[in-house]
Amino acid sequence: MDMVRVTIRFFGSFSRKTSKDKNFIEVGLSNELKEAVLVIKKEIEKVIGNDVLYTVILNGKSMSLVTDAGITINDDDEFYVVPISLGG
Repeated sequence: MDMVRVTIRFFGSFSRKTSKDKNFIEVGLSNELKEAVLVIKKEIEKVIGNDVLYTVILNGKSMSLVTDAGITINDDDEFYVVPISLGG
């Protein structure tokens, strides 16, 4: 298990919950997707809380599409956190 540095970027209303000069945080985590997802979730919830709906995109692909075994996280990968808006 190697450690990598990634960026988590927040969009929409979530970007207001980060510091005023940037809409992202940088974290170190395992390069194995299964382990990294747990850390990413905790880091996201530190910023936006755990009572909101959001989707996570890894390098342009929805996390629901990249959970295949064997996928590794690399240095400088980017996770995008996007709010899910529901309305009527």
